[in-house]
Amino acid sequence: MFTIKSILIPTDFSEGAKQALDQANYLAERYGATLHILNVLKDDVFDLGDAYDALLERELEFNEQLRKESETKLNAAVPSTPFQDVTYVRAQLRSYDVAEGIVRYAKDHDVDLIVLGKRPRRRSGLPLIGGTVEHVLRHTECPVLTVSATETSRIDREVKKILVPVDFSSFSTDQLTNARELAGAYGASIDLLHVIDESSLAVVYGLESAFNFDDLRNRARAASEKLIDESEGPSVNIEIFVTVGHPAKDTVEFAEEHKSDLVVISTHGRSGIRRFFMGSVAEKVMRLSEPMVLTLTSFGKSLLTKSQSVEAGSSV
Repeated sequence: MFTIKSILIPTDFSEGAKQALDQANYLAERYGATLHILNVLKDDVFDLGDAYDALLERELEFNEQLRKESETKLNAAVPSTPFQDVTYVRAQLRSYDVAEGIVRYAKDHDVDLIVLGKRPRRRSGLPLIGGTVEHVLRHTECPVLTVSATETSRIDREVKKILVPVDFSSFSTDQLTNARELAGAYGASIDLLHVIDESSLAVVYGLESAFNFDDLRNRARAASEKLIDESEGPSVNIEIFVTVGHPAKDTVEFAEEHKSDLVVISTHGRSGIRRFFMGSVAEKVMRLSEPMVLTLTSFGKSLLTKSQSVEAGSSV
């Protein structure tokens, strides 16, 4: 079962942020969490010396005007369907960097989950990478749910298929347990995916099995079945998929082909250099995927109850 007491939704008042607010609002109502709506103003004012006093004064006046306008928008920021049982907290702060402000607020207010709006892809198919989402993911200890601007607002009706790409590391059980909790909340099924990384067959799977793909697939399927048995959560339909290729690329393509609504991924996989970490598989999946992506951190806060997280993590 999830324990979510506090959810943070940073907003720049864009369409993507508005849609992300609806996702955060649904989760806050579902789990009885306080919803923090945060606007971070980037502080671009520097001490330029006496010669620039006039310029500095105009800059300060502009920033004060921007602050007032943002404050007005912040007070008007409400989800499409406000819930009486949800406590809404609105906050505004200044920071030299938007991501730093988000991470600092999350830490100071003991936030359990951050929900971020993500920019849509360009026509070329490549995403618009603004930097803020990536920096938050790299520095926060909270799980982060990224919401594409193309998503509709009623997450409770649209999440029917959840994709869980795993590498059978020690955190994979927690990862699947998180996905099962979400699947139970949304009435969704789970696609459990393992991509046999063809770039490191010998290192990960051993020389004897490196090119015996039938054996690798059988082993991966057996490991997937074991993972299902060891994970916890509601009884939901879980289908196993095993492919050979490149984890990030194939995960993104799988999500598109199978019309996944949500991807649950971990920033920590195999120990050592073979691991899911920011800048690698997890970050690429988050950046390139059209569906929403819940990024979990094995080294930070967990959405699961403590006993459930310990049991899941120790069972592999």
